[in-house]
Amino acid sequence: MQPVEIVHNEGAVVLRARASELLILPFHVKELQGLKKPQGFAEYFKSQALVNRPARKLFEAWLRKDGTLWPRLFKTVHEEMDAVELEEETEAVDEVKTTKPEANTEKKATKKEPTEKKEKVSASK
Repeated sequence: MQPVEIVHNEGAVVLRARASELLILPFHVKELQGLKKPQGFAEYFKSQALVNRPARKLFEAWLRKDGTLWPRLFKTVHEEMDAVELEEETEAVDEVKTTKPEANTEKKATKKEPTEKKEKVSASK
């Protein structure tokens, strides 16, 4: 197992190792996705996304222990999160397409029910 685990959830990125976690807020993740050059990505990440000194110190310690952290973080932010967003958008579009026809049939069914009750009432008289 690699020393630092990278997890993305609901637009945020969580870096986790042992009993420590760093949370990168969705706002910063979107900004990082716009940075295509690794050097610009690293500068923004260290100066803006890590919002306080203890977070920066912890991340730097992780960098010393795990040489693959930068490439894995860059890949996660740019490739894996984009794939998840595309899947979520596709699912949302599919849900909208399937719910529209159902909503129309329900309206028609509710309009027919009162007329059936009137027929039953008039038939019993």
